Amino acid sequence: MKFTKLTNQQQENFESDGFLIVPNALNGEQLGLLTEVGDRLVENKKSGRGADVDWAADGTTRLRADIRNLIEMDEAFLPLLTLPTTVPLIVQLLGSKIQLHTSHLIWRYPSLGGTADTFRYPNWHRDIARMTNDISDDAMPRVEIKVAYFLSDFSTNDHGQTRFAKGSHLWKATMNLKKGAVDPEEMVIPVGKAGDAVFFENRTWHAAGPNFQQLRKTIMFGYSRRWIRPDDYVKQPQELLDRCTELERSLIDPQDNFDESGAFMPGGKPYAIDEWAELHGIK
Repeated sequence: MKFTKLTNQQQENFESDGFLIVPNALNGEQLGLLTEVGDRLVENKKSGRGADVDWAADGTTRLRADIRNLIEMDEAFLPLLTLPTTVPLIVQLLGSKIQLHTSHLIWRYPSLGGTADTFRYPNWHRDIARMTNDISDDAMPRVEIKVAYFLSDFSTNDHGQTRFAKGSHLWKATMNLKKGAVDPEEMVIPVGKAGDAVFFENRTWHAAGPNFQQLRKTIMFGYSRRWIRPDDYVKQPQELLDRCTELERSLIDPQDNFDESGAFMPGGKPYAIDEWAELHGIK
């Protein structure tokens, strides 16, 4: 994986805002391939684990399509696992002791006529629900960073894209909206173009609004601390692991803490992603 340095400005923005826009994360060839494969998976209903499609009451209008553990669906998604324009930045922000937490296709179709601009789905939340149920807001740690790759334009604020409460990753109490409000005063709706990516961490409060434009296509890859159970897989298919490089495999095939003789290894087995980080001076 080629090294891309996180700039001081990117570091400052992420630490202060809880999210970061990375322009041109995908090139035109990558955009075309990922869009083509994603469309085919949705249309062929090759759903895999955790797939979901919502239809309007008329039974003919599709509202959304989601496919979880996307990385096992087609080899076209595997390069995203170690994409040089984004993943080195995540390692610099979160450290190398990470794994793929989720890979998620998100197609959001235009909202039905009459949908209010106050519609939010999902509503405001922090990520990793199991953790938010068990750990109080004032003790919530940063354990995951997601990168959303936009395969379609989101140049205005009404494409239904994820909106963020700026700085909310530092809040020590739950979100408390003013009476009658549907969004916090700190709300920011990122805009950009196809090929851009948006980073955000698990503590950053976020929600999605209605889509009043064309079909919005997004692919989300989330990376979490290695000791957290991933959202959408326990063990990846062997045929996927067999296609991986050592670096790729180190992100989707968690190793146990015992050596070949059965002796306990307190630090666990060495991971290729840790060796890559050490090579590039990342602690």
